[in-house]
Amino acid sequence: MADKPSQPSQDKGLSIFAKYLTVGVILCIAGGTLLGKTAPGFAQRPDGLAIYVGNAPMVSIPIAVCLFFMMCPIMVKTCQKTQGWFSGPASGRIVSPAQKAS
Repeated sequence: MADKPSQPSQDKGLSIFAKYLTVGVILCIAGGTLLGKTAPGFAQRPDGLAIYVGNAPMVSIPIAVCLFFMMCPIMVKTCQKTQGWFSGPASGRIVSPAQKAS
């Protein structure tokens, strides 16, 4: 039997971030709950940064900023793959699908 030359694996699998994302989310939830129980005054400062209507906070600015930074890279990557609006990350210019076709 002849040995086949070893080829590097094409399947990279999940990144370390993706593998441990669930664990990180669970730890953040547990840490936030524990912090809220042990130091309830700690949450009052971010609550002061909310937009209030009457006496009720309607939009938490810290949460809105965190959600923006969490979703923005995903949306840009999706737009890049499906729409073809970007010619590449290093180009610095926007190319529409019509320009790309010509």
